[in-house]
Amino acid sequence: MVDHCRELGATVIVRGLRSGTDLDYETPIAQANAAMAPGVETIFLVARPEQGFISASLAREVGQLGGDVSPFVVPLVAEALRAKVGRAGG
Repeated sequence: MVDHCRELGATVIVRGLRSGTDLDYETPIAQANAAMAPGVETIFLVARPEQGFISASLAREVGQLGGDVSPFVVPLVAEALRAKVGRAGG
């Protein structure tokens, strides 16, 4: 991640948090990134309560089961999931 930040000239990494568990997971990653790239800061944004349950795993499972993923992901991702499931024969 920090190598990509350097390539882009980015100084901030923005990460979303759904719960305290996410914070526990993300904190050591942010600390490692800071150690590897002192000029790159990690900022955490807390998810809205109505979005706190959404995850990539949830969206994948809904898509694989033929459900509508549009409430859970941006349109570009919904389209990609539909294409992937279609290729897989689902």
